[in-house]
Amino acid sequence: MNRLPVFLKYQRIIKKLDLKDVSACANLSINYLKKIERGDRNIRDIYTLDKLAKGYGVKTITLVNIVLE
Repeated sequence: MNRLPVFLKYQRIIKKLDLKDVSACANLSINYLKKIERGDRNIRDIYTLDKLAKGYGVKTITLVNIVLE
């Protein structure tokens, strides 16, 4: 499976969150990325997202390794 289009899709979400450095997003949870995409969460910065993801107990992954289920 070609991962580049998936990466670019989530990169657009990251840009919407005003995150300037993709490497700073390495530990974002794919579950929360999906929720942001659907508009389920009002998350404005990486710190809020990271805190929510850790509090929720979801496994974090590296963005470049995202594969759609």
